[in-house]
Amino acid sequence: MESSEGYGISRAELNPLQGRDLGGLSPEVALHEFSSRVLSEEACRLWILQRLHPAGAFCPNCQTALKRRAELSFWEGKRTYCKFCEKQFSVTTGTILANISMNMREVFLLLVLIAMKVDKKEIARILNIHPDSVKNWEKRLNING
Repeated sequence: MESSEGYGISRAELNPLQGRDLGGLSPEVALHEFSSRVLSEEACRLWILQRLHPAGAFCPNCQTALKRRAELSFWEGKRTYCKFCEKQFSVTTGTILANISMNMREVFLLLVLIAMKVDKKEIARILNIHPDSVKNWEKRLNING
């Protein structure tokens, strides 16, 4: 029996999974299977919106602070109506996320993968988008220039 550091503990005792079939449980398999489906839409939406709108919920047209139902609708990511200027808008109107076709989970995952310096082709595969879209997002986010 091979001992570790002279304590009489075998390597098998230190790592009982070593040499066992893990049934596909590995970082490589997890990365290959990873997609935005494993993230909470609500948590990602709130994380993104709190950063897009740190001062709170305001109408992008007239800058009036939203109250009650309009504010709730805003933070839920629903179309919102401003009683003051009578305009409808979405939570992404006037932001870097205006007119995107990705959901908030996908946007959050994109940000994380870009920060981790994952290859553009792998990001595109995980998000089911074209690699050029990843490049366009990097430009939009002012990454690498």
